[in-house]
Amino acid sequence: MLGRLKLKQKKIKIGYDDLKIKSILFKDNTLGEYDAQNKQILLEKNLKSIEKGNTLLHEVLHAGLDYSGLSSDGGPITNVKKEELVVNALTNLLVQVIRDNKWFLPYLNELINGELNGKRSRGKVMARRKKSVKRRSLGKNRK
Repeated sequence: MLGRLKLKQKKIKIGYDDLKIKSILFKDNTLGEYDAQNKQILLEKNLKSIEKGNTLLHEVLHAGLDYSGLSSDGGPITNVKKEELVVNALTNLLVQVIRDNKWFLPYLNELINGELNGKRSRGKVMARRKKSVKRRSLGKNRK
């Protein structure tokens, strides 16, 4: 079922920009490309599911290195060949971890967003309580 899903989200936020994600037909053997000038990620239209996922993550990592400054002049990864080696290694590792541990992404998402097992984090609960108290006190003062 997951392999048949189409790319619904046509943009991805990386750093301070929204990058467009487009599927195109490349004329050579290119699988994907991060185009910094046009703020977009291009993916080969005819890729299979795992290849498309791997390529999307690969290009997201290239964009992340660009936005973080790690691949800029003076950064630790300024050599294009070394950047490609680093991005390939990290992409393949992450795809393997995600593919072989189906629980990992949903769990990580819950942790990052402050909700685990349907329970809000303490910070979110306290913020909601403060709003509730504020609403009640405003209501009493208005009567």
